[in-house]
Amino acid sequence: GIPAAQQSIERGWLWFSPRYTRASLALVADAFQGGISGSQARKALASMLAVGAGMNYGISEALGREPNLDPTKGNFMTIEIGGQNVGPGAFFVSFLRLHANIVKKGFTEPGDLLDPNTRDNPIVRWLRGRSAPVAGIAWDIGMRADFLGNKLETPGAWTKHLASASMPFSLEAALMGDETWVAKAAGFGPETAGGRVFPVADYEIRNDMRKELAFNNYDGKDWHDLNK
Repeated sequence: GIPAAQQSIERGWLWFSPRYTRASLALVADAFQGGISGSQARKALASMLAVGAGMNYGISEALGREPNLDPTKGNFMTIEIGGQNVGPGAFFVSFLRLHANIVKKGFTEPGDLLDPNTRDNPIVRWLRGRSAPVAGIAWDIGMRADFLGNKLETPGAWTKHLASASMPFSLEAALMGDETWVAKAAGFGPETAGGRVFPVADYEIRNDMRKELAFNNYDGKDWHDLNK
């Protein structure tokens, strides 16, 4: 087993959920091995992906929305509910997004893979997202920016950031978010259960509006096909 001292260091300074992270990384590592353990690991990962994708597709179709199955997009495997993107918070989702974004950056902007900013570097963003609160705050102080890369330059911004960093995710979203109470209520339950919840971005609202206008006013055409 892992020595108690190492567990304390990992839990307090390194990882937000060290046992879960270690077990998940071990599962991914096993998937690249041969033998029975490798076969079982690959089946487990494939099953998780199939269930997650199937649920996203089925619920999206039932609600008349497009499934979000592009792992390079922030709303991967989420569904818009009450102004919030709601989806599974499983390790395989974040790990799949990490690899997809590394490949994308490698082809489009390889220099970003050396940038320490969480906004541009998917590797740094993934590590920062899984860090323990103490390590995360230390990282933010060093970068003078929050997890999303927004600069923290005023005492007010730092006070709000440090207060939110010390709260459970669901409580932080409920008390400190800028969304309506309807949106907060839509996200509170899934986030308390370990789901992934974040507000629908303004550009997503714009995209949905123009798709709907194009469909209703131009005989069911998609927005991107209007000039064809």
